Amino acid sequence: MELRNLVYPLLTILIASAIGSLFVIPIGISPFKLYQSLILGSLGSIRGITDTIVLAGILLLTGLSALVPFRAGVWNIGAEGQLLMGAFAATYVFTALGTQGNAALLLVVGTLCGSLWGGIAGVLKAKFNANEIVTTVFLNYIAMFIVSWSVGPSGPLRDARQAGNLSLPMPQWGRLTFFAGTPLNTLTLTSLLLALITYFFLSRTCWGYEIRTLSGNPLAARQAGVNKGLMTIIVMLIGGGLAGLAGVFMLMSVSNVLVLGLSSNYGYVGIAVAMLATQHPIGSIFSSIYFAILYIGGQYTQITMQVPIMLVNSITAITILIAMLRTRIITMIDRFRQILMMIISKLGKINGRRDDRDDD
Repeated sequence: MELRNLVYPLLTILIASAIGSLFVIPIGISPFKLYQSLILGSLGSIRGITDTIVLAGILLLTGLSALVPFRAGVWNIGAEGQLLMGAFAATYVFTALGTQGNAALLLVVGTLCGSLWGGIAGVLKAKFNANEIVTTVFLNYIAMFIVSWSVGPSGPLRDARQAGNLSLPMPQWGRLTFFAGTPLNTLTLTSLLLALITYFFLSRTCWGYEIRTLSGNPLAARQAGVNKGLMTIIVMLIGGGLAGLAGVFMLMSVSNVLVLGLSSNYGYVGIAVAMLATQHPIGSIFSSIYFAILYIGGQYTQITMQVPIMLVNSITAITILIAMLRTRIITMIDRFRQILMMIISKLGKINGRRDDRDDD
């Protein structure tokens, strides 16, 4: 990673934290105590660390699902719906299998379903030039309606024994367990491995080169014969598959049941993960941990300090805004640096002339 890719995310976090402090000071809350509580709630206990690591794994997958299309100049806003469809498909399978089944089958089915859901937007973009932002948002709502119907009063996946609208619980064979003495499980290792694979794919393969060229230099990509339509479909299939996998892992390690509120906007937060990481797969590991700390620590802070969760969410929103303005900020910094160097250069010339006059 370039030094710039490390510095700008850190600056973004610092600026967002400073601005977030302005929201809590008027209501009599110390910003220092607020951030101390966020860290304590997310990293101050075994339970907090475990919840943070699990959520970071989910956010890393949704972050990668947004990042891969972003690198091709395609906006995947549909990770939320792709996540839900992956969870829906896995729930359908484990409901049909009953007490006997294979966890790997759920992961494969959920990934494929999420991939196909993302592929719909990719095909619409490639064949009909439909705006992917609009289509993915619409597909998010369609996915929500499908999940709501499936666990509703007359839905095929609803657990009739329960009063609420939710599915049968995940069988024991499908639930993830933690490795002995650690807060790590298969989700953690899989998400980290996929981040490394994504980095290798984008930086070391021919397809990765074509994907990067599409967003970096579309004219060169067209002259080189890159099939933009095909690449659009491919990145949306990959992005959808990663989000669908996140949905299955949500079932296996967090909720164990399919419910409409399965994801607390984790698909949308994935966009923030990718943006904060400057669209770098390795950087996404650290940005997913940051947002997981805000989520888990925010819940703890809401209980212990009676701080409205919306205040913590505002820090997330500010981080997203600053991350999206990163290009503008970089341009402003570069221009300031050029002006400063020009001034220093002119001052140097002036001093040089004065020295020459003194010698004469």
